Amino acid sequence: MQAAKKHHYLPVFYLKQWALQPGEKLVEFSRPFGPKVKARRVHPSGTGYVNRLYASELTEAGAWEMERDFFSPVDSRAADAMRRLISGAALSDADRQAWATFVVSLMCRMPEDVPVVKEMRKQVILMFAPAFRRLFDASRPAEETRTFEQLTSEVMETVPDKALVTLKKIITNEKLIDMLCDMQWTVMSLSADHELLTSDRPVTYTKGLNGDHSHIVLPVGPRDLFIAARNPTMLKRYAALPKLESMANQKAVEQASKLVYGSSERQLRFVQNRMSRDKEPQLMQRLLALQAAQAPSFLEVMNSIPLDIIPEDRLDA
Repeated sequence: MQAAKKHHYLPVFYLKQWALQPGEKLVEFSRPFGPKVKARRVHPSGTGYVNRLYASELTEAGAWEMERDFFSPVDSRAADAMRRLISGAALSDADRQAWATFVVSLMCRMPEDVPVVKEMRKQVILMFAPAFRRLFDASRPAEETRTFEQLTSEVMETVPDKALVTLKKIITNEKLIDMLCDMQWTVMSLSADHELLTSDRPVTYTKGLNGDHSHIVLPVGPRDLFIAARNPTMLKRYAALPKLESMANQKAVEQASKLVYGSSERQLRFVQNRMSRDKEPQLMQRLLALQAAQAPSFLEVMNSIPLDIIPEDRLDA
């Protein structure tokens, strides 16, 4: 079977919410030729994708597996959960798991996230190579003819598909998913005065998800805003905000990478004045920084391992 070329980082089922009638188009805001924002009508399937996105960073097999075997089921389950969520129907545990997994995926599946996952794998190899070399030199089997540099190069060649594994583990991390599922959820239906916008960075969330003020905000349509909060009082605060639509739109537009979406062109000026103005580090960038910060402690442990615990017959004089 031929691999699909369109790899949607913003699923069609999600973008369809801004195409108000079946078969209609939504409005895509972008800066194709410079600082000026342009608006164009586009079908939900005709945007929010990169041709062979994962193939550019992963092997062909890995890219095909990522799109067909991983993201497709994640999105399909989330589409069903979203319909029930917006309608106010009761959610099963499976629905909550599916929706939480989808929300996490939106935090780390965008085009600029994929190279960061690869960089995380490379960083691990390069940072820890000196410590592993010490152990390799002490325990190298007599029949091993490869140099440490050759072995390191071979490990580097596995980075693309290992990055695939890393991305999957982050999206399906049980601790993170459980944190979201344990939050209080609501979908607020907002007034028709200002339609909600979304973007290629649609999720707004606090740096920590386990504190009293932790919350997650995600537009799920031009009138519907999904909010999850650790403390129920946060939901009441959001409900009482007089300009909640403007606040939600400001965050979605300011943190956008390249694309903003709406159901009409009414807010072109709003997007022009705010698009990509406040791009804070996203989840993958935060994880990369955290990994680098923790590396010295790991290296200290590795370098403290006494070489005399290695059997003498493994030592190469």
